[in-house]
Amino acid sequence: MASLLELQRAFEELRTQSLIDSDLENGTETVSKIILEHLDKESVEIEARLGYMGDSSFDSDIGLEFYQKIMIGLESCVDWDERTLTITTDYIDGNHRLTIADQGTTRSCIHKTRLSNSDFEYENSPFDVRVSVSVEKPSNPSDFMRPLEKCLSRKKKRTTYRLGYWIFDLTEVQMKENSIVKKTFEFELELDSRLCKTKNVNTIHIAHDMLLKIRDMVEMCEPADADEERNMSLISK
Repeated sequence: MASLLELQRAFEELRTQSLIDSDLENGTETVSKIILEHLDKESVEIEARLGYMGDSSFDSDIGLEFYQKIMIGLESCVDWDERTLTITTDYIDGNHRLTIADQGTTRSCIHKTRLSNSDFEYENSPFDVRVSVSVEKPSNPSDFMRPLEKCLSRKKKRTTYRLGYWIFDLTEVQMKENSIVKKTFEFELELDSRLCKTKNVNTIHIAHDMLLKIRDMVEMCEPADADEERNMSLISK
């Protein structure tokens, strides 16, 4: 994989040749560095989410209307390598997550460590974008010691679409904490890092492709006006 200096030189060359969409230049440069830094890590997860930046947090609930518009767009595609529907419940205790399938017959547990969040303002669009990097390491379900009734729980109905090394997830979430139930609708685009590692990938092309796909999802929800410029710029890292 290229060094950071080689990546910067390659990025400038592609930009000079106008091979990177101008509205995604800043985002592509940042995300390509993120991928370069983390892709070789074991059990790494690199994903982009749509949502809204608050004062100090990111809200990934895009709402039912936008959720349905993205689903209609994804369902219209006939080229998916795979499409699946899963219903599970997550129980969360700190960095540990126990997942139980809908019928209660399958259990899995992971320890998730968040390495970074990078937040982007997407000017003149209904969304902001968060690119996250985490490490998810499997652990034994018997190691999950906290009583389930005392955990934050998330019941998830998830439709997953796979195409190459991209995973599109639309998830309807029912979250329960301290007897309070909240329903949210989420979209995320994940890079299948294991598959990506088997190919001779160019991190700039991967980053650009990720943001092009994110832009497509935004356009499904709210197309840009002809006189609007939509630029993606880094807010925080």
